Amino acid sequence: MNADKLSKITRIANSAIKQEENLRGEGLFTPELLQSTVNLMLRSIKCGRRPRPGGSYFIDLG
Repeated sequence: MNADKLSKITRIANSAIKQEENLRGEGLFTPELLQSTVNLMLRSIKCGRRPRPGGSYFIDLG
């Protein structure tokens, strides 16, 4: 994995953690919501190939 991809993934992870903290503070946090947020952010990574039709990048946070 090149440094650019690792940097993007690290930013996504940090953003997801901050999102979780904000939602917990507002009483709105659910694991499903956080997982959905992370998956949407991961789809935005340009990694030289696109997911197959109907596919997505997926991380199981459960």
